Amino acid sequence: GVRCWLSSRIAAASALGRCGMANIEAYARSNYFSVKPSFAEWIKDYDVEVINATDGTVCLLFNDGIPSWSPVTEDDIDFVGELAKHLTDGHVAILMEVGHEKLRSVYGYATAVHSDGKFLSVNLHEIVESAKSQWPNSTITYPES
Repeated sequence: GVRCWLSSRIAAASALGRCGMANIEAYARSNYFSVKPSFAEWIKDYDVEVINATDGTVCLLFNDGIPSWSPVTEDDIDFVGELAKHLTDGHVAILMEVGHEKLRSVYGYATAVHSDGKFLSVNLHEIVESAKSQWPNSTITYPES
C-alpha cells in the first residue's frame, strides 16, 4: 500500500543520503496541532524546528525531511506513529514532505495522523495511476529519469 511505498522510499532515500551515495534534498512541515506534555521531551532529540503558537499548538519544520531513523540509536523508526502518542486526544497532525534527488526523481506526500494512531496518506505518484485509469489507451510515464 501507500504506507509501504512511502516507508521504503523514505528509508532508502535516508540510507542513501547517510552513505553519501545520493544527493537527496527533502523538506517537510506540519499543520498546527495540540500536544501532550510528553512531546517536549520526545521531540528534543530530533533535528526539527518546533514553532509554538500563542494558542498552545505547535508546528514542525524539517530541513532534512521527516526522520526515518533515530538520532539516538540510529535504528529505523516510525516517526508518524511515535508522534501520534504525543498528540492531545482528538487532534490530528498533518505532515507534508517534498524532495528530490538532483531532480532525477521527485516525490511528495502527506500523512494525517490522529491521536488514536490511525492515519491517512497520499503521494504525488498516485497521479500516474489515476491518469492511467482515466486514459487507459494513452502513453503515461513516471516523471523521473
